[in-house]
Amino acid sequence: MKKLVGLVIVLLVFSCLFAQGSNEQVFNEFWNTLETEYPYFNEINLSEYKEENLEKARKANSKEELMLILRGIANQYLAYDYIAIAENPSADSSSIKAPRVDYIGQNKTVIFTISSLSPSVFTESFIEDSLDSVEGEIENIIFDFSNCKSGPTDDEIYSFIAPFGGTWEFSYRTYFRSLDKAKRYYNGYEIESINTLASVPEKVKKLKLEAYCDTKQKFDCNGGSLKKEIRDAKRWILISENTLYEADLISYFASQSGWATVVGTKTNGSGIGLTKIRKNLANSGIIMSYNTALTERKIFSGGTVPNVIAKDGKTALSTCLELIEKN
Repeated sequence: MKKLVGLVIVLLVFSCLFAQGSNEQVFNEFWNTLETEYPYFNEINLSEYKEENLEKARKANSKEELMLILRGIANQYLAYDYIAIAENPSADSSSIKAPRVDYIGQNKTVIFTISSLSPSVFTESFIEDSLDSVEGEIENIIFDFSNCKSGPTDDEIYSFIAPFGGTWEFSYRTYFRSLDKAKRYYNGYEIESINTLASVPEKVKKLKLEAYCDTKQKFDCNGGSLKKEIRDAKRWILISENTLYEADLISYFASQSGWATVVGTKTNGSGIGLTKIRKNLANSGIIMSYNTALTERKIFSGGTVPNVIAKDGKTALSTCLELIEKN
């Protein structure tokens, strides 16, 4: 019996020491990633709290407790750009609302209210099928992204706009914390040292960013698949500070390329750039998701600025409908 008790004690001590070691590995990889890859690390100084939080991580008795410590640090950067700690970052598709489509016959307007462009609720043919099924003339098409927190990748932008036809271009510059890691993560992109630039924004210098990438996109949609009268309808996109992450990308594309008139209030510019990175910290099952790119647009304007700003407390939709009625 004494031997059994002794064995249990040894196992418990070993388990505790192993947990401390594992927790320390998770914390160190999290901190190193934050310091060397997240573009806003130098916006606030948390270095003095590193040892304090590392000690808390060592003493964490569960994965949930360790995640709370990491999340407490990450949340201090959320105002700057996307960063998240989760055990399972994938969204439950059953909780995602499908887009709603309304038709206002009085001003011949179709309104797509879109809270997510997730493939689970938004198929490539959704826009085309919805517009073809409208019984009535269409002179205006509104895409309401004012509460949309996800959106298309570069490839999906093409699927989104292809039915309308035409050739569209837009470009943007992104900056990165680490030249070496940016080249490793974004193989195939032309990542360059900021030392090759004739001038560097002061914000980039302050954040000690090392690299940049100029991205140019061209979408050749030919003649489009929709009927000509629908292709010729005026397009509008509605945005607000709740237009987050990739949903912001298509809004920026539309405002820069002229694909649609953008109405509402400025977005916070979160998540525009290249693909987000997800790391399984020390193979613990704790996932760190973050945006590695800081866009020039966010540096100078803070986000996507609409072509028409909603004023006097009006919503983007009411502002847009007023513009349609006046025209």
